[in-house]
Amino acid sequence: MSAIHIRPAQPSEHELLTTIVRQSKTHWGYPSDVLFHPSAIGKGVGRQAFEFTIRRATEMGHTILRWESEPHAVQFCRHMDAEQIGERPSSYRNHALALMQIDLYSEISDT
Repeated sequence: MSAIHIRPAQPSEHELLTTIVRQSKTHWGYPSDVLFHPSAIGKGVGRQAFEFTIRRATEMGHTILRWESEPHAVQFCRHMDAEQIGERPSSYRNHALALMQIDLYSEISDT
């Protein structure tokens, strides 16, 4: 797999990113906040983005990272050592969003 460069989005990329979000939503069959092009799913991009996020949060001094996850992403999050700590209702199709958490201190200790 070729190297992937993760960087902040630029305002000028708004239209392209909107297109990618819509394509991701179509891939899963419902709206989501996934920002990976569907062709990238299953190719290690999510793992790299997740690891990048863990590193940045740790560098910034955070000890816990919490987020909402679409149902299709929960298994991936668990694979990345996150735990589900609850859920909240979603306004779309009456499904629930998982509330996920990872203890950054234990992630540092495990390495």
